[in-house]
Parts: sequence; C-alpha cells; structure tokens
Amino acid sequence: MQYRIKDNLIVIIMEDGENFTENIKKMVTVKNFPSTAVVVSALGMLKNIKLGYFDGKEYILHEIKGPSELLGISGVMTKGTDPSFHFHIIIGDENGHTFGGHLMEAFVCNVVEMFLLPSNIKLKRILRGKLKILDFEEN
Repeated sequence: MQYRIKDNLIVIIMEDGENFTENIKKMVTVKNFPSTAVVVSALGMLKNIKLGYFDGKEYILHEIKGPSELLGISGVMTKGTDPSFHFHIIIGDENGHTFGGHLMEAFVCNVVEMFLLPSNIKLKRILRGKLKILDFEEN
C-alpha cells in the first residue's frame, strides 16, 4: 500500500494480493491520518470478498471468490474506534451481475485506487442494540 496525505485529499493505492480491509485498518493508525475520513471514490478490482447483510440481529455473510470490479463504495474511516471503518460496496462480476453489502473482508485484485476527504471531526462508536454506531466525542 502506498499513500499520500496532502492538502484536502488522501490518496491510497493498493496492489494485487494486498488485504484491502487490513490495509484500511493500518491506514487509520498512520501518524498524520485525520480523526475522520470520508470515502470520495475507489476504483479497481477485489477478490475473496465477504459481504454482510444485517438482518436486525446478526450479519448474514455472502462470499464472492472470483475477481469483481469495484463499482461503488461509500463509507467512513474513524481513528481510534472499533471498528475503524464502515463501508458499503457494490461489485460486478464478468457477466455484469452486481452484488452489494457491508464490506467485511476483501483482497485487491490488480489494483485499487482510493480517494478520501479528511476531517478533524472527532467521533466515537457506541453500542446501540447489536450495532456500534457513530456518535460525537465531547469537546
């Protein structure tokens, strides 16, 4: 994984075989990473993807093994929280079928180019039912 943090943008480039989700966890521990970063865009391919669907009680997991185009992503990365990211993705297979859900795990296939918008808004996660949701830290 390579990255640059400059001005009002964070750019992350990951290459084939890298663990996408582990890289995201590492990224939020980087010294100059902001309190919060919102995903603007990410392009590339993923493989060995685990998607989750929360049914109100637990996550139901779906696995997609083969390479898939990363067609869309939305989410946030938050420093010092558990979990440190919350992403929803849309992927497409070679036949044009699309799948989506809560990203649990994925590996890079070929390359992923990701762009983030940094913020110094400090957030924390609180347990509400079975979900850890965002809340504002006290100032």
